[in-house]
Amino acid sequence: MGDDKKKCNCDCGCGHGGKLPEDKVEDLKDALKKLGYKLEETEDGEIKVTK
Repeated sequence: MGDDKKKCNCDCGCGHGGKLPEDKVEDLKDALKKLGYKLEETEDGEIKVTK
């Protein structure tokens, strides 16, 4: 029963999480590009999303 509380450090889809925030941002960028959005990073590090 205690195994449900463990953190998983893989991307196996088990729902325990474990990806770093930076990896989640990259996944989001990839998903937005696949949906046809354009991404631009500004000089101050912000991401601008346009159609």
